[in-house]
Amino acid sequence: MSRTKIIGGKESDIEQLALISLPLDRESKPRKTRMKPIKETKKEAEEEFAPDIVSNEDILTLRSNPITYTAQQEIALKEIDAFLCSQKESSYILSGYAGTGKTTIAENIVKYGLSLKYECIITAPTNQAVKVLKEKFGDIKVVFKTLHSILYGSPDPDTGDWVPSVTFKSYHLILVDEASMISRSVYSDLINEIRSAKAKVIFFGDSFQLEPVGDDPEILHNKNFELTEVKRQGASSEILLYATCLRNLKQIIVPNESRGAVRILGKQATARAFLQSVVQNEDSIFIIGTNKARLILNQKARQVKFGENSTDEPQNGDRILFIGNGTRFINGDRLILDEVTIITAKILPIRGNAEESPSTVRAYLITNNNHKILLLPAIEKSSVYHAQFIDVKEHFPVGWYDKNAISRKNELSKEVSIATYGYVITAHKSQGSQWEKVFVHQDAFRSNPRWLYTAVTRAEKELTLTSESSSYRRTWDQITQIANHVYRE
Repeated sequence: MSRTKIIGGKESDIEQLALISLPLDRESKPRKTRMKPIKETKKEAEEEFAPDIVSNEDILTLRSNPITYTAQQEIALKEIDAFLCSQKESSYILSGYAGTGKTTIAENIVKYGLSLKYECIITAPTNQAVKVLKEKFGDIKVVFKTLHSILYGSPDPDTGDWVPSVTFKSYHLILVDEASMISRSVYSDLINEIRSAKAKVIFFGDSFQLEPVGDDPEILHNKNFELTEVKRQGASSEILLYATCLRNLKQIIVPNESRGAVRILGKQATARAFLQSVVQNEDSIFIIGTNKARLILNQKARQVKFGENSTDEPQNGDRILFIGNGTRFINGDRLILDEVTIITAKILPIRGNAEESPSTVRAYLITNNNHKILLLPAIEKSSVYHAQFIDVKEHFPVGWYDKNAISRKNELSKEVSIATYGYVITAHKSQGSQWEKVFVHQDAFRSNPRWLYTAVTRAEKELTLTSESSSYRRTWDQITQIANHVYRE
């Protein structure tokens, strides 16, 4: 990993921002941690789960606005009720298809816990996933945090030490959503924290969604219960019907015609519809199979959006997607650039010769929520930017940094997130997020139905599919039969 120092440019800007470029050029390999459910001995369990924080009351009776549950939801809620009252188990894993009511169950559990004076926290792997949860839970008073912020924290502004913003030890009940996105290494750290916290944890997720890249944490393979009966209906019911069909069949198929919220268009028509949504600033995304295609389509989207003013540089109104973890932004976070200021600066690699001629780069300063974000072009890929989050109250000194002398509290690489343009993304990067309109090139996922399933289930209101292959086509009657098959087993 190379580190660089900015040694030139507009002096006032450099002094204000303490501009430090930290290009990351690494692919961390996951630790080979064996995945196991959390288990304690009987003695440990009795010590950890005191009777005064559990109750024998039934969760179903504590709903303030009673609704009709599916038979599967009732089973899951009663099992979770027994789990919460148990002094032997500390974890419960609930898997479920898209639209089967996992959020409804989570909401009931939280209300149940709050009624018993539990301290509850809800967490997920990305900021975007946490944002979605906040919207779904409405005005329920509970703490929402990302796993990253809880486990690894952020630097203390006074000492520079890396400390968690909150800890699990303050809570009786922990709900972890989007469990399929959790890598082995993060899962291992999470388990250690939960054990020391002496808390109850419930994992939620969809076992058919994509596992982390190059990793298979198998959390949801150890599930206690799985919801398969699709409950969510309404304007997007065709999307869920199609998604359930993909999950049951575990093969690639596509509807032979449009119906309701699902549109089937040709390749060119899909591209035109997507670009129109970009121009109109709609809440939309194009999910594609490869990074090469993503780069090309992102460039095209920006050309259409900004017209003759389009450049390779970030502009006001650009969409940014973060694809690496840093202090402020983590993988999957999204941002629309409100104000972009260009700063010309010079950088020189730390390991380079002091006499070496520095490189001139154009940095991009973004103001957002009273903080400043610095985008610096990556050394090798101009389409990817390193985003340095700068707290206006905290300035790192500009100077030379010796790799071996950097302590944990000054490990500047943790201040850097990696960002790219966010009009088109891959299925992996879409996990944990939802958009009103989703465009999918189905042929890009022909060898992996889990990729297609993940892409399809990102759509909230409208799904547009394109497929050039007729061999994958099925009628809606066939799709309905396949989707309903699970209920007859």
